[in-house]
Amino acid sequence: MWCTQSCVPCRHLFRQLRGNYACWLAAAAVLLAAQAQAQVAARDFFDDRVIHDIWIDLDPNDWASLKQHYLEDTYYTAKVTVGPSAASNIGIRSHGSGSRSPNKPNLDVNIAKYKRQTIAGLSYFVLKANNQDPSMMHENVAFQLYRKMGLPAPREAPARVYINGEYFGFYTVLDHQDEAYLDRNLGESSGDLFSWKHASVYNFEDLGTDPEPYKKFLEPKTNTSSPDYGKFVELIQAVNHAPDAQFVSAASRYLDLKLYLTLAAVENVLAEIDGFWDGVFGTNNLYLYRFYGQSLFEMMPTDKDLTFMIPQKDLPFPTDNPLARRLIAIPEYLTFYCAQVAKAAELLGGAGGWADQEIDRQYALIHDSAINDPHKQCIDKGVLFACGPAEFEQGVRDMHMFVAQRLPFVRDTLTNLGFIPPTGVAVIGGATLDSPNGGPAAAPGSIVRIGGSNLGDDVGAQSTPLPRSIGRSFVALNGIRVPILSMGSSEILVQVPWGIVFGDATLTVAPNGAFGNSATVSIVPAAPDILAVTHGDNSLVTPHNPASGGEVVSIYAAGLGAVDTPIAPGVAAPYGPLVGMLQSPVVTAGEQPASVLFAGLTPGSVGLYQIQARLPNQVASGGVLMLGVTAGNAKTEVPVAIQ
Repeated sequence: MWCTQSCVPCRHLFRQLRGNYACWLAAAAVLLAAQAQAQVAARDFFDDRVIHDIWIDLDPNDWASLKQHYLEDTYYTAKVTVGPSAASNIGIRSHGSGSRSPNKPNLDVNIAKYKRQTIAGLSYFVLKANNQDPSMMHENVAFQLYRKMGLPAPREAPARVYINGEYFGFYTVLDHQDEAYLDRNLGESSGDLFSWKHASVYNFEDLGTDPEPYKKFLEPKTNTSSPDYGKFVELIQAVNHAPDAQFVSAASRYLDLKLYLTLAAVENVLAEIDGFWDGVFGTNNLYLYRFYGQSLFEMMPTDKDLTFMIPQKDLPFPTDNPLARRLIAIPEYLTFYCAQVAKAAELLGGAGGWADQEIDRQYALIHDSAINDPHKQCIDKGVLFACGPAEFEQGVRDMHMFVAQRLPFVRDTLTNLGFIPPTGVAVIGGATLDSPNGGPAAAPGSIVRIGGSNLGDDVGAQSTPLPRSIGRSFVALNGIRVPILSMGSSEILVQVPWGIVFGDATLTVAPNGAFGNSATVSIVPAAPDILAVTHGDNSLVTPHNPASGGEVVSIYAAGLGAVDTPIAPGVAAPYGPLVGMLQSPVVTAGEQPASVLFAGLTPGSVGLYQIQARLPNQVASGGVLMLGVTAGNAKTEVPVAIQ
């Protein structure tokens, strides 16, 4: 955990970080609390282990008009109910491009269209009909693979949609790529976000230095009144005209080239036919975000229906895309690209591998809702038509066939290319809770210690909020860039985001954008460990300075779990009001209960908990008792000297 120099457990038990230890102002935590609360609420909304019921009520005439004018973006007013949450005066409209349908429309659900409100912490989400995917699973599995590789990708979960009380069809509820999405995944949202708009076949060729010809491809989603197109024009000029000797340095000013190749590798392992690398319509289906105050762009995937279709699809090496063509002509970058292809294919797995099992899991969950969909649509040669259970079942079989054949095909392709895995890449050896007895499980908000080799340059955070990247280096958990306390070649300290989903999470490290291997961290509600016990004067309880019966002691701990006031990732706990535990832990002294006076986050610290507990009056003197803390279903104990 990261805290002030005066913090006793940090001073006595842990290596202090280099740099400035100034506390973050409590006001900053208050400003970020609403954002963090929304992230935690949305976690459950996008839980893809359950099917969510979404009820939409609107004027029947408006619903008929929306379907009749499905190619238009006209909003209609509706009431939307999701579980216990409901909101009126919500805007809904038809969504999409080639997948738009008058029979089963995709829907934009704009909760804040007419007034400031949210559902499950969200102001916007998409209901996707999956009209181009008979299995209705392509995109969800694809986005999971992106996240396993360390790349941000939208969350997606299955949903039954009811219109005016009647079951209308099976959908997936999809994350909206907006400011909240950027804050969650990248840690900022003040820059320029563009959605790529397919206007013609275009692959990063030079269209001149005037921004006007490029605007038709870049639809601004943030800063819509004054988007900055100039940096994209500069990127295009660097890509097309930088001399070979300066190409990498010139293009790297605007784009992390190894992140770009990782994105391409995943897309090509999935055999995407309508993507940004070698799509049938040219560059398509991506978002570009320019970081605030920088020239650097981040590319992010979207719309992955047209994946999992051609298991024998060759790995493309585009010649009509100057960025791709020039990069893969450089041996170092070609080798890196092939390494990322190999990694993505192995993570996807073959028959019986991860994706195969995930398809089975989702199939069992959605089967009944999918085959009973009264408005299911499929596509053939670009034309939508009504379909049903037979097409759904065949779509699932086709996915299994793709997965079984794709891994051996990619392996053979890489072998034929003479691919030799590079050396000196980042290797994660393991990750544990940063505490004396820390194990491989961690709770949201905890500090995790990552061990390995070639993990990055030796550098530490200088202040809070903790950075989500240091230079071009970052650590991702399920594709989310996490707050970094310190980085080094063999060790990294990071904070687990508060809104992370429970279960196995994929951990990746990208020193200067170059991903190495992926590792698994188990995220649990609580993984408690006691760090120190102190007296009221902040001195440590030791055999030479024992506690006494009836004394109030401070127990500093890690991994206690959820708190009652949301805190944004990387932000220090405020000095007031104090942030308490959502559920108070149980403290015992030997066989007796101790009175918990306060349990929550330590002010001025990140990821550090503090419990004020009064020891029982009657305790055995002159010996040692076991002081225990139970949080959730987990317990930790330490011996404490008693005078």
